[in-house]
Amino acid sequence: MIDKIMKICLWALAFTPLAVNKFGFFPYVTGENTFARGLLTLISILFLINFFYKQEFRNLIIKKIKIVLYNPLVWAILSFVLIFIVSTIFAVNKYNAFWGTLERGEGLIGVLFLFAFFVFGLLIFDRKDWIIFFKVSLLVSFLLLFKEFVQFFGGDTRPSSFLDNPTFLAGHLLFSIFCSMIIFNDKINKFWGYSAVIIFILSILGIFVTQTRGTIVGLFIGFFTILIYLFFKGKNIFYKKINLRKVSIIIFSLAIVLSAVFVSTRENLFWQKFPGVSRITTIGGEDSTTQTRLITMKTSFQSVNPVNNGLKKFLIGWGPDNFSLAYGQYFNPKQFDFEMRWFDRSHNKFLDILVMNGFLGIITFLFICFSFFKTILLKKEPSLLNAGLLLFFVSLLTHLSFAPDQIVTSIPLFVIFSFIVCLFLYENFDKKEGNYRSMQNNKINKSDTIYYGTFFLVLSIFTSFVFVRNDLSAYFQMKKYILLKDVDDPQIISENLDSIFKPFTSAQMNIREDFLSYTEGLNNKENQFLVKLSDTAFLQAEDYVKKNPFDIRFLVFIARGYSNYGKNMDNEYSLKKGEYYLNKLLEFAPNRPDVIYGLALNLMFQKKYAESLYSFEKSFNLSPSFFLTKSKEVNTIYVSFLKYFYSIKDKESFIKVSNRLKLNKYADSNVIDGILFYVNKDIWPNVDFR
Repeated sequence: MIDKIMKICLWALAFTPLAVNKFGFFPYVTGENTFARGLLTLISILFLINFFYKQEFRNLIIKKIKIVLYNPLVWAILSFVLIFIVSTIFAVNKYNAFWGTLERGEGLIGVLFLFAFFVFGLLIFDRKDWIIFFKVSLLVSFLLLFKEFVQFFGGDTRPSSFLDNPTFLAGHLLFSIFCSMIIFNDKINKFWGYSAVIIFILSILGIFVTQTRGTIVGLFIGFFTILIYLFFKGKNIFYKKINLRKVSIIIFSLAIVLSAVFVSTRENLFWQKFPGVSRITTIGGEDSTTQTRLITMKTSFQSVNPVNNGLKKFLIGWGPDNFSLAYGQYFNPKQFDFEMRWFDRSHNKFLDILVMNGFLGIITFLFICFSFFKTILLKKEPSLLNAGLLLFFVSLLTHLSFAPDQIVTSIPLFVIFSFIVCLFLYENFDKKEGNYRSMQNNKINKSDTIYYGTFFLVLSIFTSFVFVRNDLSAYFQMKKYILLKDVDDPQIISENLDSIFKPFTSAQMNIREDFLSYTEGLNNKENQFLVKLSDTAFLQAEDYVKKNPFDIRFLVFIARGYSNYGKNMDNEYSLKKGEYYLNKLLEFAPNRPDVIYGLALNLMFQKKYAESLYSFEKSFNLSPSFFLTKSKEVNTIYVSFLKYFYSIKDKESFIKVSNRLKLNKYADSNVIDGILFYVNKDIWPNVDFR
């Protein structure tokens, strides 16, 4: 009975892309993570019970483990998880490294849950169970595709179906293509065969409809890989008297010709008619997204350069979910010429691993890739199964070279890892004997039970603790906070604060940031209750900083909150606190023009005009593009400077302010020129500034 429940839970994981938490700040990501982790926690408990109380199950599991430990892919994944643990221990921001962030749902616990899925998948499932999993995945794909095309024909240019992000949808549709090929290869019956073909075609169309360039490029590279694979492996394989090697040569040649035609004519209006293809034509040296990615790539390499940061960060990185810190420290202001936003990922899986897990992390990940390809390419006879595995893996790696990883792509990745090892087990199963063949010493003794039992005990305790202590608690905190906010009664909110802020979970960053913004909109000097509520919001924000001092993104919120409150409430203490946190932020991101601009505003609110002008000029000089986005505000601010520096006869500052106003095409630039004529002669006549 327990065996069946565990399998049902594993099959249910295929529904992860459809899970939504409407009470979450990130309904889709948090919904998917909570759903998947809840199922894996249940599986771990049931597995542990079965392992200790059912000898037949225990013996089977131990036999399987002894066999899979001969598979290099298993050791590659174990090595990667080990480096992840080491990177977490020595991370700059240990809290985020362990718990991850609500927006991403990763960190060490994210990887360990994926590892748990990998382990349970290969130990609980056999080949026919995996086929059921892929069938369920086809059903999920149908629902995703149906919703996507409804959105598309309803006028949505880049539909995202149930995933709220077209990029994540495109990545998951690569898995749909793989599932279609597996089901079609298995020749179960005509219904599933036709269904697989339909989903295969619709998934390819669906990827183009999302207009996700990295995924489209990955799909093409994946198909090219299959053609090359068939060229070398398909010599003696025929389908209805058609030699697959010859077919692959013809298709490959046609694809090369068509690719050459596309590249040479990509600016032609003809290509603009096709969804997805039109966006491919924009890739190039002048494309803002391409430029941003190149800049981020240089920043990533700088952050792990041992000359800059020593050997530790080079070897094991900054820590999981610590990319923001590395990115901030080596931020290149030139990025603002193309995009003006913070990045918590490089949008490249390989660079993310390099920055967060270091050289050892990227080496172990490449070891996983090598083990995967070795397993597939060393097979003597090619098959649609191997072709599907190659297509998915190559396409997904390409996709992840242009987009951040997410649970709807990371679960499929670990699905194929677990499936491949399961096939390795299947190859070592003796059908006549009804048992697994001995690899070396398959004898089971007490020490095996103790070792493996301890491992599963620790895994079960870990998943249960994390899920109950963090995921479930975070869910109830967010649910209560959002429901209270919907009531929009500050009095009721104040009476339920303890249940919102305790215990400290991965949702606290978002809850406290949102609460700070909420109270900012209620600022009222005359209402002491609202003043106290704002004080509570700042106290909770301060408490968060104490517990997680390296959360660079939260420092932005608290600095901005103090500065705005100080300005609106004419509160000198709050302005000084805002200045403190802005300077703290600049320790982590010294070249961010927007942070320096925020500091300049804060100093201006404090009437520290000389320091403020210095910060404004530094911000604008770092990024002229950023200056252009603020040009409407600049004239008002700099006219104030003009009056002040003229009143104290600060010639150097007055000239600097005047030049900036003229550069900004100030309406009264002629008047300023007239005043400068006298100022340059150290004459300061009476001027009526308006």
